[in-house]
Amino acid sequence: YAASSLNGGYKSGQPTAGTFEVKFTAKGYFDAAAQAVLVSGQVTILDVQMTPWPSHLISGKVLEKGAGAPIPDAIVFLENQDFNYTAKTDANGAFSLPSVLIGDYSVAVGEWGFENIFLEKLTVDGNKDLLFESGKAYQDNFNTDLGWAVSSNATDGFWERGIPLGTEAAGSFFNPPIDSPNDPGKYAYVTGNQGIFANDDDVDAGATILTSPPMLLKSRYNRPLISYDTWFFEPDGNTPGNDTLVVSLDNGKERIVLETVDDNVQQWRPSAVFDVSQLMEMTDDMRLIFYTSDYNPDYHFLEVGLDNFKVTEGIPDEYFSVA
Repeated sequence: YAASSLNGGYKSGQPTAGTFEVKFTAKGYFDAAAQAVLVSGQVTILDVQMTPWPSHLISGKVLEKGAGAPIPDAIVFLENQDFNYTAKTDANGAFSLPSVLIGDYSVAVGEWGFENIFLEKLTVDGNKDLLFESGKAYQDNFNTDLGWAVSSNATDGFWERGIPLGTEAAGSFFNPPIDSPNDPGKYAYVTGNQGIFANDDDVDAGATILTSPPMLLKSRYNRPLISYDTWFFEPDGNTPGNDTLVVSLDNGKERIVLETVDDNVQQWRPSAVFDVSQLMEMTDDMRLIFYTSDYNPDYHFLEVGLDNFKVTEGIPDEYFSVA
């Protein structure tokens, strides 16, 4: 077995002389095979030309549901276990991915202020022209990057978006091993996503803060209802746990705490549904903030996650028209 270098060169061998069949495999190429005649004390040169998989044009538009207006700057993300491709829509809502290799892909489409779109399977076996329609809403399954802001003074464990990599010890998962099962796709925000052991990239010696982009709740909703899923795990060490996840809502004039999370349940936890109109003045400059910090890094591991964020309308559509 040998792996080729960046220039395609490789070295391999075995102690017995003779004639052998050598197989070559590479992602994005059809398998190849060739015979090698090995002679003791001699170097055999065996060059093989591999044929790349065919690629195809994946293009289309992302439009507002009902109105048919283009949605500019929407992210279109295709992914499978080997490859991923990203495009952004132009002013006409159009996107183009000119060279997508054959295969089955998941597709995520997102733009802040619109419904997320997720397709479990798109088979790329030829050129495709796709149409996606999305209604106005605030929702984020985190399968695309919709512009949440991260700030931190911790030394490790900053908020980051990705496919969660579970860290564990003694049969317990600290960082979640998967995203929330309550939304499609595989992505979430977690506090650090490196390593496999319990103390790998957990929150240490400070705070990390995740803040949503602004939301036009006053213009777009009559009775906005906020919900989300969180993961929180801080096992007690030699001292009792003293860390929390504080979730706040800011309207540009004041900030209120929606909840403080400190329960170690080792699973994704749906929040309560928060009726914003009953909690504070609604504005068109509202942000959701997730603040967590490690107050005792010598003794405590702290891992937090966020997924399945959404704002739903509490009044039926016939009573309110979305702006």
